[in-house]
Amino acid sequence: MFVHLRLHSEFSVVDGTNRIDEVVKAAAADQQPALAITDINNLFGGIKFYKEARGKGVKPVLGAEIYLESLTQDAAQTSRMVLLVQTHQGYLNLCELLSRGWTQNVHKAVAVIKLEWLQELSQGLIALSGAQAGAVGQALVQGDKFVARNIQDLVHPTILCNGGSLQSDACLFTCAFSLNSLSLTGPTASTKW
Repeated sequence: MFVHLRLHSEFSVVDGTNRIDEVVKAAAADQQPALAITDINNLFGGIKFYKEARGKGVKPVLGAEIYLESLTQDAAQTSRMVLLVQTHQGYLNLCELLSRGWTQNVHKAVAVIKLEWLQELSQGLIALSGAQAGAVGQALVQGDKFVARNIQDLVHPTILCNGGSLQSDACLFTCAFSLNSLSLTGPTASTKW
């Protein structure tokens, strides 16, 4: 079973060309149980996606890929993170985060979410690390495991990786973490998967 959790649609204006009706049709044809759209800094396609997916028997997962303020010493460096809606409160919180970004913290024509907002409005959201565009991924690409570990500890992840241990680069690079709890609730660093 496969489920897309990071998919940009035509509503990610400069980044996505996938039409919602076409991707939902393809997911239904592949018998995928669910599908997420995570357009960049917006939920503009949410209603269209929700109706289309429900109509084809695919569970819609709403989300957005956000730009997150720097978690390192370099204040100009932003990272990306995918936020998925888990509950109704999560939907409201994601809407609030995006609204604050666009009204209170726009840099170079991009809404940037502050870490304190994310911590305040984390209930009902699931965060994906952002792979190489995320803060942990950027540190690993630069070969700095120490910074990667510090960033990971800052957001207190619950590891949902498949394979490897918490110490492995691959696990750090692809891990997902829930923002509902600000304490480590998953396996410890010594846990073997």
